[in-house]
Amino acid sequence: MEDIVNGKNVSAAPYLKVEDIYKNFGANKVLKGISFDLRKGEVLAIIGSSGSGKTTLLRCITFLERADKGVLTVGDNVLFDMSRVKMEDGSLSSSLASPLCKGIRYLSCKLRYTRSVTGPLARFESDEKREFSLPVTDKTADFAEFLKNPLLSHSLRAAAEEIYKSRRRSELIAQSLERAKERAMRGEAQEKNSVSPEKVIRAELKQIRLQAKELLDTTFSSSEAEDYAAILNTKDVPERILRRARAKYISCGGTDAGKAVSVAQARENKRIFAEERRQGAQELKKMNSAAYIRSKRLHFGLVFQSFNLFPQYTVLDNVTLAPRLMIREELKMLSLFAKAERAAAQGNADKAEKLRAKADIIAQTLAKEDVEAARRTARECAASGGTPDRHEYASRRRGEIERYAYTLLEQVGLADKVRSYPCELSGGQCQRVAIARALAMRPNILCFDEPTSALDPELTGEVLKVIKGLKSSDRTMIVVTHEMNFARDVADKVLFMSGGVVEESGTPDKVFDHPESEITKAFLRKSEEKY
Repeated sequence: MEDIVNGKNVSAAPYLKVEDIYKNFGANKVLKGISFDLRKGEVLAIIGSSGSGKTTLLRCITFLERADKGVLTVGDNVLFDMSRVKMEDGSLSSSLASPLCKGIRYLSCKLRYTRSVTGPLARFESDEKREFSLPVTDKTADFAEFLKNPLLSHSLRAAAEEIYKSRRRSELIAQSLERAKERAMRGEAQEKNSVSPEKVIRAELKQIRLQAKELLDTTFSSSEAEDYAAILNTKDVPERILRRARAKYISCGGTDAGKAVSVAQARENKRIFAEERRQGAQELKKMNSAAYIRSKRLHFGLVFQSFNLFPQYTVLDNVTLAPRLMIREELKMLSLFAKAERAAAQGNADKAEKLRAKADIIAQTLAKEDVEAARRTARECAASGGTPDRHEYASRRRGEIERYAYTLLEQVGLADKVRSYPCELSGGQCQRVAIARALAMRPNILCFDEPTSALDPELTGEVLKVIKGLKSSDRTMIVVTHEMNFARDVADKVLFMSGGVVEESGTPDKVFDHPESEITKAFLRKSEEKY
């Protein structure tokens, strides 16, 4: 029996499923296992502090960025599945099976694999690896302490040092200005030979590196094999340190913990890894193709926080540009279907099947309504003059697209601005044009990336009213927002993100009125402060 709440079937299967999404930018781990689901017609509000990964999550969902790991499903279609591509986890076996491990590093792993898994180092192929990540803190002192760790990878250390330099420079400049102000108030002369912030920072980083080296020397003075096991069970440790740790582990009597395999088994494993690597490379090649990305991206419409309208086009042209560009794809699809019918009539079933498969691939890049409209228009053209004419078809479809664009612009309250240019519109009107443009492609899911961040309070109200009016039983929406009242009033679900993870999720009542996480409570208190 179906459960209906506020006009929605809450017992229905999820329409959108996001599972275990990870995304790194170099050493910066932005998304760390994001999962949620939405039913058709639901509105999800994603809230959180700046830098928590909200926009990156939206860009991964809409295929503007490729997630490093995870699964994305809309309806019955799996749009993205990185489980088919082996990712590196710090072990040699994962590196050999991953198409992302290339060049000298791959050859090095291949040369070391057999010797490692048949000897005392075999235990480190299956042991879980620990991993370091950048501190989630505003304190410069925490980064200084973090940099004293000698096991940090080169990229992670470089990223931490850049953050340390930036924050420390701001602190030193603020201190210098404060001293100058105090001297001026006392009537004293200003400092003439003050040390520059850059020189101070270089000296501090040099001292931090010396402390890291001392800590490393202390670690390698140990005679306990498990001390070196801790190093070998850490991801992304610099290779020079790993070489020393392997030698010390063996010399200190480290064992394989019963996990060593025979040479024959090691060779068989390498063959299996090579096959996994080949399949993963094929999957990555498919994912990186323009046709694949477009076919998946068109399931989503995205409204950018900075509008991204084309300034040289009118409002009507901005809204109709993308659908008009797809007319060429519609003609290609119809031509393939027609050729398939002729091949089937001639008794060439195999050729007909291949042509239909190609046509279906193109159809997947179009909205269902556009495919139906294309076939209807083709029938009308054929009925009026025998064989459908490309120019007549394109003319009819442009007319249909413009009529739909007028409907959308009327829906967002801009029917009188169709001939205006973006420079003649207010910020709120530009954002409403962007909403109409996203809707013109008939997306399954409409996404908003902080749609009111560039607007003043009055224009913010205009845009939020339009978004609220778009809510319906068959329109699924995801809104990244800092408008807490809007999230409470409009959303069916709220996701609070902090540090790249989902800190809390649930209904608006649960998240806003009964939060469980202390981080959520602190964020909500801060958002309610009056200035």
